[in-house]
Order: sequence, then C-alpha cells, then structure tokens
Amino acid sequence: MERLSLFSALEEFDHECSDSLELRERIVGSGSSYVNQCTFCGRQIGQSISKKSIAVTPDSFDVILHEEFEYHYSRVSSLLKEGFTESGGSDRRNIHEIFEQEFDEFLNDFVEKHNNGEVKAKNSLINSYLTRKSDKHYKTLTSKWRDEPQLKSWFISKFSKWFHIYPEVRGRGYLNGKENNIIIDFVLLAKPELLAEGFTTEPVGVEVKFLKTGIGDGFTDSASKGVFQALSYAYSNSTWDIPNSPNSRLCCVMMLSNLSHKHERDFLNAAPGRIKYLQWESFLNLARHANVGEIHYYSNNSTRDEMWSLKFAGGTYFTFQGNGKYKLRNINLIGKERIGNIQ
Repeated sequence: MERLSLFSALEEFDHECSDSLELRERIVGSGSSYVNQCTFCGRQIGQSISKKSIAVTPDSFDVILHEEFEYHYSRVSSLLKEGFTESGGSDRRNIHEIFEQEFDEFLNDFVEKHNNGEVKAKNSLINSYLTRKSDKHYKTLTSKWRDEPQLKSWFISKFSKWFHIYPEVRGRGYLNGKENNIIIDFVLLAKPELLAEGFTTEPVGVEVKFLKTGIGDGFTDSASKGVFQALSYAYSNSTWDIPNSPNSRLCCVMMLSNLSHKHERDFLNAAPGRIKYLQWESFLNLARHANVGEIHYYSNNSTRDEMWSLKFAGGTYFTFQGNGKYKLRNINLIGKERIGNIQ
C-alpha cells in the first residue's frame, strides 16, 4: 500500500470512545451485566451499570468488534513499520534514546562549565534553542496558498463534485437575547453519491481561514479567532437561509484552512517543539464539543490520487478514499448537544 494511503488509514483509527458509547448486555460467567461499549473500537468503557435503572434489555455486547479493530490497526501499523525499515528507519526508537542520553550529557557538561550546573539554566537553554530552531524552520515554508479567496476558489473547484455548495450564506445568531446578523463562508448539502453511503442529509457549515505561520504573523490570534467564530455558531442558536430552505440549522461546522492540506500540516508538525501545531490541535480539541471539526485533504502528484476526510479531534466522521470509495466512520461526531459538565 502506498505510504500516503497508509498514513491516511492510520488516522482513521483516531477516536474518542466517549463519542460512541452504547449500552450493551455482556455475558459474564453464568450471568450477564449491563456495560457501555464503544461502537467504534469495541472496548468496554467503565464499570457495569445497575440493571434496575434500565427499563429495556439492551443489545448484546459485540465481542468480535474489538478483535477486528486491533487486527486492522496492527496490520496498518506493521505495514508502516516495514516502510520505515526499508527507508533506513528500523532503529528509530533506539536512535531517539541514544540522542536523549548524549544530549543530556552534553547539556549537563555545558551548564556545569558555563552556568554552575543550575537546573533553571538547562531549561532556559532548551527553550531558547527550540524557539530559535523553530523560527528558522518556519522561514523555510514554501506555500502554494496566498489568502482566503484562493482557498475558497480551490474548495469550490474540488468539492463541488460531492456537495451542493452555497457561498456566503446569511443567518441569525442570538446573544443575550438579541438577534445578530451573521454570515458563514459556505453551507454544504451532500449529493446523492454521498447520501447513499450514509452521509447526513443535514446542512454542514464551512468556515475558511488563511493562517499565516511565519514569525510574528499572529498565528495564535488568527487561529483562535477562526475556531471561536465557528464555535460561536453552535452556541448562538443560529439559523441559516439556505436557498429553498430558510431557517436551517447546521449539524456541524468544518474549518478549512491552508493547514487542511497535508503538506502544510506536516510542516507545522515537523517544527522543533511543534508549538503552533499543538496550539491548532488544542483549539480544535476544545471546539469539537460544539460540533466543530476540520477538513483534511491529501493528494499524490505522481499517482493523481486524492483523498479527504471530515475530522474531529475525537475521530473521523466521513472519508473519501479515492477511486470512488467512501466510508462513514463515526456518526456520533456530529449533531451533539452539549452544555455544562461533559461526561
């Protein structure tokens, strides 16, 4: 299997069990108990639940599901490891351990010589080193993206094959009891080809942001504002005037940015310290509880393969795997209604 496909396949195993729990009856010895089972990976989550509080007998626990999940995950992981071995990376873990040991020895000697062995000096040197190296890394990015209009044009040209795309949709949101006029970049309705594979019939919102990743370009500010904008639509009781369907509600809002593309996402992830990458992931991890996710797009120039997925920090909702292959991954990731404490 081609490396791009392998990495994409491995990502599909990412999920949050809490988003996919269903009550099941599990046979234990000569009796049974009621437990929560993750319908994505098959694991039992938590302890047994009192039968007295359950009026209807739940479906049987799927004992095969977890075995199948582990089998497929191990298979993809093994294929990736074989690929690393072929490329000279068979001893990656050991190399990291050796690097850590030798780096610690060098740092201890350096601090002992120049800073009297102070622990604070070690941490300061490491932080300064990572900052300087990451700044140099960010300067090397060669991006194909210039601004939001370019991203929007690309999105329409690519994704109109799978969705009816409505740009600049107007709507209303409510804050402190007052109505506010709002606009979202796109609203999508799936075409029959996706609906046949289980994609939702409900409208999906898309908010587009171009995120500058250079030094001093305000990445944190623009990234947090973009995610908050998408998140605010969920908690302002917003409705949208889609053609022939006024006052519609969105089942989720997907972020589309230059980081939706594998090349730029991997570039951030490769930076020493990974600060900006982890910031972006943290923003999305918070926003997933309000049905905010991210569009991921993969392409291979040599084979002209293209794949995309609608991802949330807790897993993947839907994927297009190329060659007309679609997969509904986890239906529980959209349309969540949450407020207050989340269990």
